[in-house]
Amino acid sequence: MNRDIVTVNVSKSVSGDGFLHYCGMFLLFSLCPLLLYKPVFQNDTYWLLNTGRYIAQNGFPLTEPFTMHRGLHFMAQQWLSTVIFHKSYQVGGVAAIHALVIGTSAIILFLVYLMALRLAGGKKLIASYITAFIGVSLSSFVMPRPQLFSLCVFVAAISLLEYCVDNPKFKPAVVVGLPLLSVLLINLHAAMWPILFLLCVPYLIDGIKFKIGRIEGQGYDTKPLYVGISIAVLSGYANPYGIQAMTYLFHSYGNGVINSHVQEMFSPDFKSLSGLFIFGVVLTVALIYYLAPGSTRLRYALISVGTLYMGLSSVRSFALFIIFGLVFLSCYLKDVDLSRAMPARKRAILVCVAVMAMLTVRILRTQSFEAFEADYRPEAAVRYMKANLDLSKMRLYNSYDAGGYIEFSGIRAFIDSRAEIFTRKLNGKEDILKDYCDALTGTLYYSDFVARYSFTHLLVNKEDLMNHCLEHDRRFKAIYQDNKYVLYEAI
Repeated sequence: MNRDIVTVNVSKSVSGDGFLHYCGMFLLFSLCPLLLYKPVFQNDTYWLLNTGRYIAQNGFPLTEPFTMHRGLHFMAQQWLSTVIFHKSYQVGGVAAIHALVIGTSAIILFLVYLMALRLAGGKKLIASYITAFIGVSLSSFVMPRPQLFSLCVFVAAISLLEYCVDNPKFKPAVVVGLPLLSVLLINLHAAMWPILFLLCVPYLIDGIKFKIGRIEGQGYDTKPLYVGISIAVLSGYANPYGIQAMTYLFHSYGNGVINSHVQEMFSPDFKSLSGLFIFGVVLTVALIYYLAPGSTRLRYALISVGTLYMGLSSVRSFALFIIFGLVFLSCYLKDVDLSRAMPARKRAILVCVAVMAMLTVRILRTQSFEAFEADYRPEAAVRYMKANLDLSKMRLYNSYDAGGYIEFSGIRAFIDSRAEIFTRKLNGKEDILKDYCDALTGTLYYSDFVARYSFTHLLVNKEDLMNHCLEHDRRFKAIYQDNKYVLYEAI
């Protein structure tokens, strides 16, 4: 089936289904995030809310304003995301945050469905199954973080590029669309801004007409794309921090301490449940390509391989492969007749089983919500400190995960979950993260660590090495403890 026929079929499908069909599909694909979403705050959610509140009240910070450290160079590279979260929280509290996350996820899946429908030549069955597969697989990444907004921008960008490639008359749209998405992304999540242009590279390569063995470039006019990319790069300056935000990725990542201690930067551990899940997704995609007849475009193969590499390099990037590595299967399967391969009765049974499985997972997840949030929210300990201690004179040690909530509560923390801020490369002063990690592992003697930062109080997890050291040190006394934390005071 050639490209022109695919375009005609999709156009007929779109015009025939009408508005009600797309409303129905949007509601349908809202079920995946709604049923599988884990309604808890992450370790940096409170930091996002706190930063958004600060920006709304004081403007854009240039030095780090929330910890006990002074003069650390800082930029709020996710400033627009933090303000969106803050305003949502201000309007509707915790429920509004979760509604925002679920709604954004539904928009992503709906855009994915429209892309899959186009790639599958208008075959709704293929597009629906692919989108549902993506929705279930993506559920682990659906959380109140700026990454969700950046994923939405990436899906919109690829959709725009695909539409312009298939419709030559609309190619000028990329000259306007890409710069707008660039401005949006640089303010929502500056660290991910360069990824937008990496995703454009396969479209430039595939635009070259060539054939080497089985590898073939489609060949199409790429001038509007070059113009759009050039304007989009220049548009990146439209942010409060200028070139610093545009190059944030290169200054903040690649640090050895971050890569070895921050879990989301780890490569998948295939012995863990999340690693087995990633392995299962990759294996499923590989089997489909191996067993099903079909063909694909060079740009789809390049994006799939590139995002797979990113996902296997760090767990946080696997969401990109889930979206693009799976949605491009729609093109490969466009000549497969699923209605014959799977009759209506079997499809109905499959849908029922899938819904029951999602409900089961949802029920099981509900049981662990409080325990999950306890790691990030030392609520009772914070209440004690605010009621009994002079916060203006306190120099508090705290864990990486608990820092965001402590700062959100109005107490200056030692460290929080923005790992890159606490590296000398970015803050220009101290390797705070390295000292923290060395103290946790015993590489830096705890007494030297305490003296270096002149802590007056230490809020430690009962399971940490720091707690086992402090409980035998007569220079400190425990003044508060609960099931999770112990608060020590220097005598």
